[in-house]
Amino acid sequence: DPIINAVNITPSSGVTSSTALTCSATATDADGGSPSLSYAWSTAGGVSLGTGTTVTLSATLVQPTDTVLCTVTAKDADGGEDTLSDSITVDNTPPVIDTHQITPATTIKTDTTLTCSATATDADGETATLSYSWSNGSGTTLGTSATLALTPTTVVPGDTISCAVLAEDGFGGTDSSIVSVSVENSAPTVDSITIAPATGVTTRTALTCTATASDPDGGTPTLSYEWQNKSGGILGTGATLALTPSMVAPTESVTCLATATDTGAATDTDSTSVTVDNTAPVVSSVVISPATGVTTNSTLTCTGTATDADGETPTLSYEWSSGTKTLSTTNTVT
Repeated sequence: DPIINAVNITPSSGVTSSTALTCSATATDADGGSPSLSYAWSTAGGVSLGTGTTVTLSATLVQPTDTVLCTVTAKDADGGEDTLSDSITVDNTPPVIDTHQITPATTIKTDTTLTCSATATDADGETATLSYSWSNGSGTTLGTSATLALTPTTVVPGDTISCAVLAEDGFGGTDSSIVSVSVENSAPTVDSITIAPATGVTTRTALTCTATASDPDGGTPTLSYEWQNKSGGILGTGATLALTPSMVAPTESVTCLATATDTGAATDTDSTSVTVDNTAPVVSSVVISPATGVTTNSTLTCTGTATDADGETPTLSYEWSSGTKTLSTTNTVT
């Protein structure tokens, strides 16, 4: 009978579910003939893969860890035969992550909901399992699902938020990817602003401006104040302002601008105004001279003085009367 001396499959390592294999064999016959060789490819489970010296594997024929055999049969002219096999093991091909992204990718605030999405393929025809892990810049894990709802308690402006995705097949093959986005600062908001007193304001009133502010990022904004007159001139800074006649005049408006600033230097400004009321002048004295020895022929002079809290100079007018009769409307009468 013929004898098969050797059977070899090439390549013998690094074989995947898409490798082209070649089987080679040598045989001798003690009778001096040349045995005919036939080839049969199969899995260890008995699934036929083809005949001939070559076979190209595919994911529909084999899967990772399968054993592939090449069985060679040698026959001589007298009907004698011999059989011998060689085998290789199909290696696993890890999956490949094709796409990976976080949406939205920009304009991310501390209350944004992020979605991590990825796609993966596997040359072995498997469907890779995708798992997700979210973390911040310090490595703290924030979540393990495809979505992550940010809150001011979990992130702050400037944080880098990363989504790591792991693709894994059924045979332990993996691929990983990581993408990141940055959390942007949100401007604070001036929620309310008031000036006290709001009415009865004169050119000598001390005003107080009070504002409240909030920050969607969870911080406490710093409040600063500026006082302006009707033309936009700066009257002072700080929460209080003591008006003076040299600073404002009756009927003018006084505006308080409150600016809220957060730790990221973002700002918001709001304003409110009051109107300065007029303060009536005060006649402080009236003197008639001469005050004595007055006869029906005397010429009398009336002298008055007046002050104005608003810093104005009051205009004085006079009226002389006797009973219901007006004698003069100047400061003298004869």
